[in-house]
Amino acid sequence: MTVAPSFRGPRAVNTQPRPGGRALRRNGTALPDRPIALLGLVTFVLLAMCATGVVGGSAHSAGRSSAPVVSSTTPSSVAVPHSDGSHPPVNGTKGPYYVTFIESGLPNVTNWSVDLGGLVSGSVSSSINFTVPNGTYSFSASAAGYNATPSNGNVTVAGGSVTTVISFSMIGVSNYLVTFTELGLMNGTNWSVNLAGQLSSSTSGNISFWEPNGNFAYTVPKVGGLYPDPPLGNATVTGGSTQIGISFSASPAYAVQFQANVTSPFQGTPWEVYAWGPNLSQTASSVTQSVEIFLTNGTYNYTILFQSTANVSATPSNGTFTVAGAVVYVALSFGWGPTEYFLVFLGSGLPNGDSWCLSVSTISGCGSPSLGGWVRNGTYPFTIGAPAGYLANPSSGNITVAGAAVSVTVTFTIGATVNQVVFLESGLATGTNWAVTLGNLTQWSSGANDSFTVVNGQYLYTVGSVAGYNVSGGSGWVNVSGTPVTLSVTFTAAGNLSLYPVAIVESGLVNGTTWSASLGAASLSSATSTLTFLEGNGTYSLSVHAVTGFNVSAPSGVTISGSPVTVSVAFTVASNSSSGARTFTVMLAESGLPNGTVWGASFGGSVQSSSATTIVYTEPNGTYVLTISPPTNYTANFSSPVLVNGTAVTAAIVFSAVTYPVTFLEAGLPSGALWSVSATNEATHAVTSGQSTGTSLVLRLSEGAYNLVATGPDGYRVALSSTTISVAGGSSAASTATFTATTSSGLSPASLPWSTLATLVATALIGSVGAGWGYTKYRSERLRTEAQRWAKELNEGHFPAEESSPPPGPK
Repeated sequence: MTVAPSFRGPRAVNTQPRPGGRALRRNGTALPDRPIALLGLVTFVLLAMCATGVVGGSAHSAGRSSAPVVSSTTPSSVAVPHSDGSHPPVNGTKGPYYVTFIESGLPNVTNWSVDLGGLVSGSVSSSINFTVPNGTYSFSASAAGYNATPSNGNVTVAGGSVTTVISFSMIGVSNYLVTFTELGLMNGTNWSVNLAGQLSSSTSGNISFWEPNGNFAYTVPKVGGLYPDPPLGNATVTGGSTQIGISFSASPAYAVQFQANVTSPFQGTPWEVYAWGPNLSQTASSVTQSVEIFLTNGTYNYTILFQSTANVSATPSNGTFTVAGAVVYVALSFGWGPTEYFLVFLGSGLPNGDSWCLSVSTISGCGSPSLGGWVRNGTYPFTIGAPAGYLANPSSGNITVAGAAVSVTVTFTIGATVNQVVFLESGLATGTNWAVTLGNLTQWSSGANDSFTVVNGQYLYTVGSVAGYNVSGGSGWVNVSGTPVTLSVTFTAAGNLSLYPVAIVESGLVNGTTWSASLGAASLSSATSTLTFLEGNGTYSLSVHAVTGFNVSAPSGVTISGSPVTVSVAFTVASNSSSGARTFTVMLAESGLPNGTVWGASFGGSVQSSSATTIVYTEPNGTYVLTISPPTNYTANFSSPVLVNGTAVTAAIVFSAVTYPVTFLEAGLPSGALWSVSATNEATHAVTSGQSTGTSLVLRLSEGAYNLVATGPDGYRVALSSTTISVAGGSSAASTATFTATTSSGLSPASLPWSTLATLVATALIGSVGAGWGYTKYRSERLRTEAQRWAKELNEGHFPAEESSPPPGPK
């Protein structure tokens, strides 16, 4: 009998995972618990995050996001600057940017420091650098034993590097400004000056130093092929600012040394050399035995002058010398002798520009508002010539000069016996200019009459010609005797009147000097060498107007006879000896204008314009009315009248831009968020920018048309209500900047439809459930297969008889 093996039934199959969640294995490969379910869950989370803007861009709430945080950085070393000396942004186009402080006035290797918004840095070099983001920062600068100018203030960083210059001076020592001003270089040319070992360069017209009282040697290097005049000298500081002019030309300057034989009675006597010739005049003074000036090649006149209180003379006291490519020596000797004193007559009561005449001693001439010259001690008769219609008080007399300068005031009043002479015009087109000369007075009119006020007497009159017209009653005599006089002037069209050019060509003036002339009734002025009139056939009077510091030789009339005419006039430098009026340089120095901007001035009636920083006049002693013609959108601050009294004068002209407040408004940003507006001038391309953390921003703009750009924090787009503006004075609200929050894809969270969100959520849930069902079915089939294998092996007797239980269930 066959004994069947012991059988206690199959083992219960464990369908649960092993403790610790160990995975089932198929063919040795682990299967994760519910992998498809996890994948569905992850997919759902990612879709939800994308829908709410968390993934793929900055997180946004349903409302506004907060403004980005800008953190400051600590000072660092300076990166390599651009070729123009500026520094690049430290971290790309958005900054941070360099803030550089440059010192002047400290000895080499002197320690100094700057505190910029709480960041402190010190140095023994000439510069200190910080790197900071956009913003406004307070600063303070210091150095032991020195005053700093400025010692504190604010710097604003707005999309670019900033440089601030700090000037130091020793505590207890007063420093004064020593300014060198150049003439003759093109705008933007780099030049330099070495003053007492300090070398400074500039591309503007001025180079300045701060120095205490004393004498300081300076040298000026040549620039390319242009030579400085003077190339070296001494700057003397005596309790105030000092200005020294440097002229550049293609000709080198050579030293002219005046060497005096000074005996003991005259040692220490102040004396002065005044030289003039082909170029600008020069003055130099000394209390020693020698004076040195520098002049280019040419023949010059000179005179030796002493203070009015000194009873000293020089032998020779004046003369000439020639510079010809080498040093020139002029020998002098000092001795007792008469000196000269300045005698001036000051006119008052006349309208601006009306001339009067003076004759006294060797002084004779006409002008306004003052006349005078140099004379020795003595008593001199004088006469005053008043303009028509005025009386002078005094009109004549004697004046005594006794060891000091003398000033006489001449008061002009309208004469008691004056009457009007009226010229009535007919026949001219409305608005046509015409002129009448009565005696020595010429007046212009564009109306129907031209009137004069004159004292009783007989006068010659001439009516000026008008192109295209013939005139009847154009000249004759008029007798004024207690009653007004009216004269008629009739113009008739001349038909095909031929006009011919009349060229008045001057020689002898310094290039750029303004001069003028009148041909008949027409007047022109120019800073070139030629004035061109257009006139018909006939004979015309010619008057070339005086230029200060020059005498002029010109014919008195011009005849036109069917062809163009050229007339030459010659200017020669007026004598500056005791027999003539001595002249002095008057320099008008502007500040505040961009390089190359044209500005103009009228000084004592003489008009000039320039795109440089200076305009120079040469005038005798007197009081002069100064007017300034500022460029558009600028105002000028200056002093007038200007007194010339025995020395060169510098008049400061300070220009200020005229701007108007323009307000910009912001909408859509959270409180405290930083935004900005930039306005670009369409004509000049100048950019004015501003920043704000409030709801409004004000830019100050000059008149003109502007293009506008607004920017804001990351995560916002901006739209301007107007991208252009025209400023024409006054205050106005220009444009509103409206900001809208955006995601990286350009969609706001609210723009994703809720139906799409619902679909994504349903898809994730269905995927999760389906994945779980599939996994459960797979596990059940696997267990059934393992149980069948185990039963088969049991029935076939594959287990040992002593085994009391089937093998464990499948793993």
